[in-house]
Amino acid sequence: MSVSNMEKSESGLRIRVSDRLRQDFIAACRAG
Repeated sequence: MSVSNMEKSESGLRIRVSDRLRQDFIAACRAG
């Protein structure tokens, strides 16, 4: 696997993780 492909997939994973964390944070604020 080339380095550029690894960086691309890693950044995509980070975006998904941050999006999940943001959704959890919003849900916690609404519940709180």
